Parts: sequence; structure tokens; C-alpha cells
Amino acid sequence: MKFTHYIFLFWTCLPCLLQAQTGIKGTTRNAKGEPLPLVSIYVKNLQTGTISNEDALYELRLQAGKYQITFQEMAHKTIEKEITVTDGFVTVDIQMEAQSFDLKEVSVTSSREDPAYTIMRKAIAMSKIHKLQVDSYKALIYIKGTGKMLNIPKLLEKRLEREDGMKEGKLFLNETITALEFVQPNQYTQKVLSSRSSETADGSSISPMDFLQGSFYDEKLNGILSPLAPSAFAYYKFAWEASYKEQGYEINKIKVIPRSKGDNVWEGYLYIVEDKWCIHSLQLHTTKLKFGIDVQQLYAPITQGVFMPITHQFKIGGKIFGFEGEYNYLVSSSDYELKINPTYNQQFKLIDEKIEREKAKIVQKARQEKTKEKEKSKDQNVESALLSGEELTRKNLRQLMKEAEKQAREQARQKKKKGEIPDEELVKNETTIIDSLAFKRAKNQEFWEKNRAISLTEEEKNAYKQRDSTIVADSLKAQGKSPDSTKAKKQNGGFSFWDIFMGGDYKAGKRGRFIYGGILRQLNYNTIEGFAGNLKLAYQRFGKRKDFKITGWGRYATGRQVFTGKGELAWTFLRRTRYDTLRFRESKFSIDGGRFIEQFNTETPMPMFMNSLYTLFFEQNYLKLYEKEYARIRYNSTLNEQLSLTSSLEFARRQGLENTADYRFFEWKEREFTSNAPENVENIDTRFPTHNALIFQAKLTYLPSVKYGKRNGRRYVISDKSPVLSLDYRRGMLDVNYDLLAVGLQHSFDWGIRSTVGYAFSGGAFLNKQTMYFPDYKHFNGNRIFVQFADPVSSFRLMDYYRYSSMDKFVIGHAYIKLRKFLFTQIPIFYLTGVRENIFVNQLFTPQTSYTETGYTLDGVLRLFRIEGVVAFENGKYREWGIRVGITTTFGLSVNGD
Repeated sequence: MKFTHYIFLFWTCLPCLLQAQTGIKGTTRNAKGEPLPLVSIYVKNLQTGTISNEDALYELRLQAGKYQITFQEMAHKTIEKEITVTDGFVTVDIQMEAQSFDLKEVSVTSSREDPAYTIMRKAIAMSKIHKLQVDSYKALIYIKGTGKMLNIPKLLEKRLEREDGMKEGKLFLNETITALEFVQPNQYTQKVLSSRSSETADGSSISPMDFLQGSFYDEKLNGILSPLAPSAFAYYKFAWEASYKEQGYEINKIKVIPRSKGDNVWEGYLYIVEDKWCIHSLQLHTTKLKFGIDVQQLYAPITQGVFMPITHQFKIGGKIFGFEGEYNYLVSSSDYELKINPTYNQQFKLIDEKIEREKAKIVQKARQEKTKEKEKSKDQNVESALLSGEELTRKNLRQLMKEAEKQAREQARQKKKKGEIPDEELVKNETTIIDSLAFKRAKNQEFWEKNRAISLTEEEKNAYKQRDSTIVADSLKAQGKSPDSTKAKKQNGGFSFWDIFMGGDYKAGKRGRFIYGGILRQLNYNTIEGFAGNLKLAYQRFGKRKDFKITGWGRYATGRQVFTGKGELAWTFLRRTRYDTLRFRESKFSIDGGRFIEQFNTETPMPMFMNSLYTLFFEQNYLKLYEKEYARIRYNSTLNEQLSLTSSLEFARRQGLENTADYRFFEWKEREFTSNAPENVENIDTRFPTHNALIFQAKLTYLPSVKYGKRNGRRYVISDKSPVLSLDYRRGMLDVNYDLLAVGLQHSFDWGIRSTVGYAFSGGAFLNKQTMYFPDYKHFNGNRIFVQFADPVSSFRLMDYYRYSSMDKFVIGHAYIKLRKFLFTQIPIFYLTGVRENIFVNQLFTPQTSYTETGYTLDGVLRLFRIEGVVAFENGKYREWGIRVGITTTFGLSVNGD
């Protein structure tokens, strides 16, 4: 049946179901009579079910008839009942006994290992089979998400309650019913049939489903290594605890023990089905950035003995900066329709050669003989081997899966020849469709009472009541029937007194906005200009495929007593791609010009605000400026998914500047302000005459091994999967005459599951340097202040901003390794709080000098900061050491070429 027919049939039958007030309901309790929440109730012949809620209550609507009902909870014995439904609801109260485990005596010696290891070896070997055995499926997914803030800092309590409706103990509730379709290898289509939220009137808050699109049969789930990954034994230990019989299957309870506790590893229990070596259920816990994540999943045999998840429970909670909260998802998967891939429908017996050594030798020999015979007859294929019903060792299975992967790669090559994206490159493919009646159904209480898979608790019912009362109050305010309506308008007003000083962003028409920078936001002090400040005004208009923005800056410097300014016109265009008409590529064209100041290094390594602090408080003037009257055009474009271009052409009259101010708050006897002409090892005098320059610059960036994702039919590049190659050319003309050519390579990759290695290398040379001035030199990303603002991967920590700037050849290298355990992180208090250790090396070579930095980093301190100790060497000799503080790279390491 086609998926659209399935949806049509579902909604055609819906009125009949709504009229039917029949089914089963009741409570779930343990042997002591205590409430037992989160029990799965599953109807075998309908492949539908529910979960008892946190109050241990359940309700399942069924038409009149006879049903086989299964009640399951991992720590208790499964109960199977035959129940006849006639008129009304049948009350079925369940009392579940604790699971009785078969606790066999296990002696682990040097010659005998824990039986968990042979079970897990087989489960790991079979993980690809279980992942591939379902070609596609359809299911109806009900999600109930609840969240609650357990603690809010006192200073923010009233503000958050007033502006966002957030307060301690308040329950946030969201429910979604979705028709989900999956097609191998990674295509997910979800049609949201209805969604309802305690925070919105129309149910527009739709729960995310990313966690449902992952699998513990994958090597990683949300970046966390699965216990069923091929490399799992390097990161986990396993212990067999017990086994029990259920529905004709023997289930093994395996304890998962991380070899090193902390973020991004699971611990808890896996339940593995004997002989099938698939997941029966799991209870696992992990942490990410000190946030606890608990996952429970229960699987059931749907068709042909294929186990699929029927209930999911996800709990996330933690603290950060005084905030504490938790969020829970309960998910029921029902109405499965599976299409089984016959090639991977298990019909062979798996042998663990490590345990059954003699038998494995016989099987391996027989397999080799069969392979030779089939090679002669040219009839060797993966399908015939897997469906033969014979015994296979894990080694045999690995060889067969490699052969299957080889065949898949060949198919991918054929696809690429036709201009299609191979499955191995399209790593994500997801589509979300909102049903046209979804929001209308969200307001229909009767619909939800009849169709929600998991009953609401009293607290959850109250959350909806509070929302409904808020909607009524808001409606009255909108009609002017509340004295608070005027106050509300003032709170949502535009310009305020403080905006004069701090600026603001204001709506201008349906598609426009006006931006005012504020007179204090960029007020700064430097020795070249004295006190100076920018005033920024901008207007932006948004179109369907074209945005326009006009911006103006004015700057007055008290030391020079000069007013300067510049302006920019910028257009951003979206155009259709060649291969995917639903996706657009961005191009930007801009014209700017005026009279303004600029740092010698166009990467602006010294923040104006920090320079003001260092100049006024520490008598250190690192900022170096020159002035230019210029006009420039720029064009940036994504040429295709792998290639992008940035280019510019600028005419500038450039003028050197001298210091005009020497004010500071404190006198430092051993310090004095330096000249605005930087010291440089290649040039005794970096001052330059006023001159004209025409500068052309172009940079090509190429991603050689691109991975793709698709969202709602729009293809996008997942760029962090690919190395980045760059080619940079700069040409100087008029009063200058030079050519600069540079190339770069950058990449980062995982090393193990909790370490990252990255590098950024670039090099270049001035092919022609007939006439050059200091602004034309190749400048490098140095740093002399305590706080590190630049990209931590591609910048130096202690290097002077301009001492090593070069008009010759140069080679730059940055390399780092981010380690989960090294020195301090051997101590649990460090690694359990998410702190990581980095080791990095930065290197610069020019014909005149060699500069090296090596450093050690504690990354993720208080989850926000990075603390570094650095030692610098010049020409092989110790130069200095220093401490630097920056923002953590825990949320991602960027690598930018110099």
C-alpha cells in the first residue's frame, strides 16, 4: 500500500474510531501493589499500543473484538492476556511480578572469559545485518514531551516569567502525532498530522524527531559511540548478569561498563536476543556537557521475527550557570508496515571463532571450498551465502559484508556517472510535511482524547488548562477589555531612551528593518586618534530571492580632530541550483567606499575595545592604523557544492598616520607607547608615503570529498566532513607592483570517539615584489593580550602582530590534538565535568626567521572557558611564555586558513 493511501485510509476511518467508545483501560502495578509507570501495552495482531503514564494509568481505544495484549516492562515478567472488547471500556488492571532471571554460575579466569563477550561479539557482527534488513517501513509515531525548570537564578526570575512565561516548577507540554516513513539508507519523511502545545494556541511547537532517526546499530548515535560499534571493545567492558525466557525467545541481560566514565559513553544495560543477536530492549545513560541523558527502548517482533522499537523514553536534565531543568519524551511507535530485504533476513547460524575454535576451523575450511567452487562458476554473491542456512564465522560474515559494501560502492560510482548523488555521500535526507489540518486538529480536544497514545497525568491536564486561560486573557487584552492592554503595548514598543546610547534594531514595513548603532557602542581610545567613536546607520530590505542593504558609518577622532565616514551598498541573490530546483545558492555583490581608518592586517586581530583597555590601563598600544580614501567592489559566490569564490577590486589612496595622543589612567615606569610604525624583522622602517594602489584579490575554496544532507528536498553540504583546499591570489598595481600567490589545506577528524586531530597549513610567496609598502605585506594572526579572541585553531597566541610580517616566502602550520584524557583529566573531577585537554603547535617560517609556539589547554572550564599555557621560541631559542583565556571550543573547533 502506498504511503499516501495509508494516510488517506487512516483519516477516512478516523470518524468511525472517534465514535467508538470501546477499548481497554486500567492501572499497572508491581507485585507489592505499588504504581508501576511506563509499562508498554502492545496489541500483537494490530501492531499498535500505548504506555502507562507516570501515574501508572493507561487507556487504549479498540473496536469490539478479541485481542492478544502484551504488557512489558524490562524489570518485570511479561504478561500476555487474551481480552474481548464489547461495549464500552474493559478495565484490565495489571499486577506484574519482578523478572525471574536465570543466574548461571559464571567463573571468569585467564582461560575463560565472561560470556557477555561472545554475546556482544556476535551482536556487533550482526549489527549491520539488523540495520540493513528493513528496506523501508511506515509507522505512526506519538510523542509526548514534557519540560520543567527546576531552578532559575533569582536575578532573572521575574524577567523570564514576564517575557517568556518561564518560572520554576511550571510544566511545558507538547504532543505530536506523526506518520513516519523510512527508506534505506537514511531517508526519513515525517508528516505531522497534528501537534499541540501548552505554550501555543495552534500547536505550532513541533517536537524534534532527531533521536528517532538514529539507531544503536549505527556506529555512533548523536556523536556517542554505540556499544554495538565495531570498536566498542576499546571503550566498553561487558558483564553477563542473567537471562530469561520471553515469548519464545531467550533474552540475555548484559551490563555495559565504560572503560573510562564521562561524557559521550553509555553505561547501563543491553538486552540481547539469543541466536538472533538483536536488541530486545535497553536502559542506557550518558552525559554531554554534564547534562544527563537517559534512554530506554523496548523492541518487539513485528514480522518475520524482525524486532522494531515500540516504545522510547528519553530524559535529559542538568545544570548550567544557575539554571536547572529537565525534559522528558515518551514515544509510542505503532501501525508498522515493514518491507524486509530478503538478503539480510537472517537464516544462518553465527559462530564465534574465539570460543568455538575447532568448529570455526571446520566451518572456515568448508566456506573456502564453496567460495572457490562458486568463483569458478561465477555464481558467488552475498545473498546466496546469507540465505544458505549454513554456519558462518564472524570472519566469514565480515568478508561477506565487505563484499556487499564493494557492490554498493560500484553502484555509487554508476550513480555519480549519471550525475546523481550516491547514498554514501548523502548522509542525511529528511523531509517534514505539516498536514493542512494539523493546526486545526490541535485545537480539537475531542480529537486528542480519542487519539493520544499515552494518557495525560493530572499535572499535564492542568498545563493545558493554564494555557487555555492564558489564551482567553490575551484575547480580552486584544479587544481592549483589560487595563493591562496599554501596558503590554508599551512593553512591545519601539524606540526607548537607552537606544540613543546603545542602539537598536527596528522593523520598517513588512519586509524592512532599520538599524541604529548607538553613540556608545563603538566608543574607543587609541594613541593615533585619541578618543574616537563610530555611528552606524543601516536599512535592510528582504525580498524573495534578493536582499538589499545600505549602511553608513561616521567616525570622529578627538586627537586628529577629523571626521571620516564610509558607506556600503550590498545585494544578496539566491539562484536555483543546476541539480536541485528546490535549493538556492547565495551570491553577494557590494560596493563600498569613503575615507576611513584600517588596521594593517585586514583580519583585524586587535579588537578596538580591548586596545582601549590595554592603552588606558596598561600603557600598551598594540593597535596600528593607517587611513585610506577608497572605492571597492566585492563579489562572493558559491559556484557549486564544492567550489566557492571571493573576490574584490579596490582603488585606495593610502596615507600613514602618527600618534596624536598619549593619555593613560596609570603610569608604568618600565613601559612607554610605541610608534604607529610597527617594528618588523624584514624592514627597519615600516613608514610609507601617501600613494595610490589598485588591489585585485581572488580566493577559490574547494571541498574535495563532500558529504550531503537533504532537508525538505533542499540539498546542503556538510562541510566539516571534507578537507578544505584554498588558492589565494593578490595583485597590486599603480604606485605598487607585486603579485602574491598562496595555497592552503585544512582539516579535522575524530581520533577515537572522544579525541579530535586537526591542522591548518598554508604557504605562499611574492612572485613579484617590485614596489610594496607595509599594508601590502603578508600579515599573520598574532596576539599580545591576555584574552584570545581569534580562531584558536589558526592563530598564534604570543606572537607580535607585525614583527614577522613578510614580503617574501612564508609557510604557516597549525596543528592540535584535543584529548579527553591526558594529565589533569585523569582525575575524575575534571573529566566528569566535561573538561578536555588540548595540545597545540603553531609554526611560522620565513627566510628571515622561524617562530614556534607550543601550548597546553584546559578546554571547557566551567563549560565556557579555555585556559592555555604557551611557550614561544624564535629561531630555536626560548623567547617567552604566557597564559591565555578564551571561549571554549567544546561546541566545535573551526579551522580557517591564514
